[in-house]
Amino acid sequence: RIDEATLSTVPVHSGLTKPRGFTAMGSSLYFSGNAGSTIGVFKLNSAMGPPVSVAVSSNSVPSHLHAVGNTLYFYDYSSATDFALWKSDGTASGTLPLKDYFPNTSSMTLYESIDLGGIYYAQVGDNKGNYQLWRSNGTVSGTTIVAEVFGFHYTISNGSLLFQVYLGSGAEAWT
Repeated sequence: RIDEATLSTVPVHSGLTKPRGFTAMGSSLYFSGNAGSTIGVFKLNSAMGPPVSVAVSSNSVPSHLHAVGNTLYFYDYSSATDFALWKSDGTASGTLPLKDYFPNTSSMTLYESIDLGGIYYAQVGDNKGNYQLWRSNGTVSGTTIVAEVFGFHYTISNGSLLFQVYLGSGAEAWT
């Protein structure tokens, strides 16, 4: 962060290692990484005190943090959920898995994510060549597959989600 009094940069907190995925939500800054021996999602409040653990991960560093309104979405791997979409309201008790993207798979990639009118959209793929566009309103029942396509270059135009889909012979524009 920048110390405004001295106009110099200073560490946010000395106990952080490998922080990544900085995402602002409300007046807090969220990120994944390590704080001491804890791996997970953390938040820093506007006073820049010590990081607060929001989600602890046992197997991997959560990634692709994306704020939609007052909900933080991210994905993480665990033996219980495989690769799952998680949501958080910024508290440990308000952090939970929504859906397992690809049950029983050893690898998953989240390619892009975007917010359209308070709905979270994510393009994911597994190590078997399966690609899916997902949407979530922050509830388990509202987290569903939109289409089994490989979309990319997502953007919002006139309230619609626009993207390209690769069909083998080339790319087409979809909405």
